Amino acid sequence: MSKIRALKAINLEATDRIPTAGIARHPRFIESITNYDLRQYPRKALAQACKKLDIDLVFELLPTPISTLKQGEVEYSEDRRTARSAWGMSPTMDVYIKPPFDSPEEVIQYNPQEEKQVGFFGSFETHAEDQRLVEESTLICGYFYNTLFMWPVTTFGWELFMTTAALYPDKFGALIKKFIPFSKKYFHKWAETDVPLIMSHDDITMTNGPVFRPEWYRKYIFPYYEEIWSELKEKGKKILFCSDGDLTSFIPELAELGADGFLIEPLVDLEYLAKNFGDSKIIIGGVDTRVLTFGNTEDVKKEVRRVTEIFKDCPGYFYLPAGDFPINMPVENIWTYYNACKEYGKRGG
Repeated sequence: MSKIRALKAINLEATDRIPTAGIARHPRFIESITNYDLRQYPRKALAQACKKLDIDLVFELLPTPISTLKQGEVEYSEDRRTARSAWGMSPTMDVYIKPPFDSPEEVIQYNPQEEKQVGFFGSFETHAEDQRLVEESTLICGYFYNTLFMWPVTTFGWELFMTTAALYPDKFGALIKKFIPFSKKYFHKWAETDVPLIMSHDDITMTNGPVFRPEWYRKYIFPYYEEIWSELKEKGKKILFCSDGDLTSFIPELAELGADGFLIEPLVDLEYLAKNFGDSKIIIGGVDTRVLTFGNTEDVKKEVRRVTEIFKDCPGYFYLPAGDFPINMPVENIWTYYNACKEYGKRGG
């Protein structure tokens, strides 16, 4: 039933209740619900949890090998340029401690087409196996992390990215365009599958909104989204745009460019989104992870009721806490969250 519910919601059709997206990759929580050994069979454990919790949609079961890091621990790369810390069953993404280039001038000379671009491509390689493991209980969709804006972030680090973009805007804009073929290559792979929904991730905003002036995006980023998404659109795939932070100001433009929906944080103006796009777009997220992490069970129920009230009439809405379920989130709160979603999300259909 869950996979069917997800497909209906993606197509903006009525469902019996608001569907849930995402599985809590939280070691202690998953251990409370599965009979698999997490170290030996982490993806089987997550698949079993999806079935037991009646999860409707996830983008992958496990993005990286299971982490051995404990809360508060930090792991450094061999060259100590990057570090990661505990998050859930997987660690955080790598963060640059020392930039990989020495100057903006060196960045400008970089040619991505001469390098093997690795990036954070998403779950293409494991998708078929993930869908087999969850069977018909959950819809496994696709995602791609480095749509365009994220390429210079993951290649150069935030500091060098922003400095170089400020000092050499046109030259840096020309450099960004050189990453487009790599994104098209991976979206081509998703276009060839039967996956109906692909998340296109690009962290173009932060807590206070856009990182750069809106005009910068309109010159160097937005003109290329349609090209990057073109094959997906031709194959009838739906595109879910995802960015951290307050995406509110860019939502109308992204919708015009072809985004079929948005994965959002609670920083977005949720009432505006529901009023203006709730009947025409897929909307995933908006649940405040801070409440689930630092509140009590009554706070968690109140938070689920809050987003339910906003999105109850939006056929393409899915519950999801922003940023997933960190390792310091109380297990009791996670159970309360999933139970509250089932209780308050009932709406017939």
